[in-house]
Amino acid sequence: MSVKIAFWGMEESCHITENMIVMSWLLAKIRPAHSIFVHRENGWQCIFSGGKDRILFADCGCGRDKKTQNSLKNADVIVAGIHTYPSEWQEIIRNFTVRHKKVLYLVEGYALHASRLKTDMMDRYRIAPEQIGYIPQNGELEWVSAQGKIDNFMKSWRQKSRTERNENFFEEMEHNLFLLMKQMEKNENGGYQLWNR
Repeated sequence: MSVKIAFWGMEESCHITENMIVMSWLLAKIRPAHSIFVHRENGWQCIFSGGKDRILFADCGCGRDKKTQNSLKNADVIVAGIHTYPSEWQEIIRNFTVRHKKVLYLVEGYALHASRLKTDMMDRYRIAPEQIGYIPQNGELEWVSAQGKIDNFMKSWRQKSRTERNENFFEEMEHNLFLLMKQMEKNENGGYQLWNR
């Protein structure tokens, strides 16, 4: 069995690719019974081979073309990154909440800004709190990603990069992964259970 998770940013500043890679590495560490594949520019890459069940992380960037729309439509779960105020994206958010039932919104930014966005998304668009995660700013992660070294960073951050900023970032990302797993469990194909394996 395979599950496809499509990562899509509402704008270029969402760092959706970095967040996808972080979540795939975190999932590989806690779910060794699954094979984890990440879609990159040069095709699919297996970052962990642990079993016949496959979890596919597809990077859809911030495109709005037909190919991107098809990828989102065919995904089991969509992770949608948002950075600016939701009123600028109200049509997209409305469409997502109507068309796609399994969406995890990741609000990126500073804590106070993200808290306001989350409250507005819950009040205005009736999005459940468990469908909204938070991603703190992390300049170090952005830097290693720009250098093409994000995989090396993920392999060794616990040993080499234990700063308070990284600790807070990864704590939030682990919570986001928990929220993602909850969305995956809503899969219509019999409720794909990851937590109980």
